[in-house]
Amino acid sequence: MTVNPFEPPVTHDIDGRPGAQPTGIYEPQRGRVTLLTVMLGGMVVLSIAGAISTYMEMDLLERASAGLVDEAEANANDSRQVLLGSLTVIVYLSTAVVFSMFLHRANKNARALSPETMFSFTPGWTVGWFFVPIASLWKPYQAVRELWEKSRPVLPGIMGAWWGFWITDNVLNQIAYRMADENATITELHNVDKVMMAADVVGVVSAVLAIAVVRSIHASQQEHHETGKPQMLM
Repeated sequence: MTVNPFEPPVTHDIDGRPGAQPTGIYEPQRGRVTLLTVMLGGMVVLSIAGAISTYMEMDLLERASAGLVDEAEANANDSRQVLLGSLTVIVYLSTAVVFSMFLHRANKNARALSPETMFSFTPGWTVGWFFVPIASLWKPYQAVRELWEKSRPVLPGIMGAWWGFWITDNVLNQIAYRMADENATITELHNVDKVMMAADVVGVVSAVLAIAVVRSIHASQQEHHETGKPQMLM
């Protein structure tokens, strides 16, 4: 094979395929972090709205037990709850996609900023562990905690708090889902609403802490990139 010494170099990825971007490049995430902050803020708003709506439903159930609710009011309540539930699912799934993109790139950025640092989690598994049954209870936390540790000089309690509220929120939503029954009595529906309201309150705290975690990781990585000062832990 003849090599032309005047031909411009061709970049290869890790598999040796031509035309791909070289690995180990830092990519700023300012736009993605801003979008994620807005989306998590939307989750806060929806959780607060959900808690208020659930409280209104609990009041309706109490009045219904006394025969003081007509069909029109009951239907209006159901429509409101369905609308809020649908919006919450849409925003939650959209936020999960952007959050996954942020974590994937943050892991790559951490490696680019400190190539000599050893990592236990790859960019793919930093996201992938969220979808593995059972292991998703602790593995994602370990992966994000590693990102935090590699990007911050200390590990404050915010990481543990965020994960604790995240898990609690998911557990409460699962409990409410399993308790729900079309043939449930008013008392049973009232109990479901109590769990749902607790989940909404916990969800607010979880989303706020998630914003703090995301912005802190990004700010540290961006400062390291701009100043060139190594702040990664070895």
